[in-house]
Amino acid sequence: MLAIYSRKDGSQSGLYAGDSDTFNIKDFIKHMDRVRRYVVPGPFGLTSATAFARFLSSYGDDAKCRLRPEIKKGLATRPEIEDYVKEELLMGKSLAMLILRHRDSAFDDFNWHWMNVTNLDTKAGSMSIGTYGERYEIDIERLLAGTDPLKNIKFVSL
Repeated sequence: MLAIYSRKDGSQSGLYAGDSDTFNIKDFIKHMDRVRRYVVPGPFGLTSATAFARFLSSYGDDAKCRLRPEIKKGLATRPEIEDYVKEELLMGKSLAMLILRHRDSAFDDFNWHWMNVTNLDTKAGSMSIGTYGERYEIDIERLLAGTDPLKNIKFVSL
C-alpha cells in the first residue's frame, strides 16, 4: 500500500526507499522490514482499522510524508462496496481491505489479513487484490455471503 502510494507524487517518495518503478523483491523486503517497526500486530493480529491508520500515520511522519488514512466500515452490499472501491480507485487512492472472519474455505488465506485492492470489475462483480506477492480475484457476492460484512470487512485508504 505504501509502496504504491509513494508513486503518487514526489512529495511521498520517502515512503518507499526502493525503486517504485520495478518493485524488486530485495527492495520490497527491506521496505516491509521498515514498515513492520510501525505496523505492529497485537496478540490477535492487526484487526483494528483505527490502529492500522494510526500506524500508517506514524510511519508517514517519520518518513517526512503526511499521510491521512481514511477508514471505511459499514459496507454491507455489493453496490455499496463497488461504489466505494470505484470512487477510491478513480481518485487514485491506495486502498487496503481487511477480512476478519470468513466461513468459505476459499478465503482461508485472507482471514485476519490486510491486502491491497488494486482493481474493480463491476461487470464480473469482482475485485483484484494484491497480497503475498501475488494478484487474486475476489468475487464480491461470495465475499459477502460468507461473513457479516458490517463486522468483518474494513477498508483504509490513502
